[in-house]
Amino acid sequence: MKDGYDHQLKAESEKFSLARQQLAEKSVQVEQGQAQLKLMHEQATQELSAARQKHSLDNSKIVELTNNLTSSKLEHQALQRFAQDSGDERYAVLSREHRSLVEQSHAAIAQQSLLNTQLETTVGSLKASNEYLACQVREKENIQGHGFGSSELACGASAHICHMRKF
Repeated sequence: MKDGYDHQLKAESEKFSLARQQLAEKSVQVEQGQAQLKLMHEQATQELSAARQKHSLDNSKIVELTNNLTSSKLEHQALQRFAQDSGDERYAVLSREHRSLVEQSHAAIAQQSLLNTQLETTVGSLKASNEYLACQVREKENIQGHGFGSSELACGASAHICHMRKF
């Protein structure tokens, strides 16, 4: 009977050792995931900062082009009066230049819209990365805070919740 008890104790000890080893492996995986997420977050933050700088420069360019457009419109009106006195050829040249400035202004506005879309996409990506990182941290805390039996359940539930938050 003692041999049976010793055998059962040894089997339980081996199971417990295996569970500790698996928990340690999971902890290493979580730490590696957190490091990767931190790097991704830093990269996304840098990209966001660069996009914000470009956005600011583009806004300045749009203001400049808008001012040029307003100035061109005023010039155009003055030249219309002048063209009536000076001839149609000068008016045609000035009209082409005016159209060119208007087209540049429209192109700058379209570029601004594209940059806004890219900036919103980058912000969304950062938010998703932050949520995933937070979920990983909660998962690690659940694993470390519970005993072996409940840690697997907590880990699985947290992973399921994290996975569901991605969608």
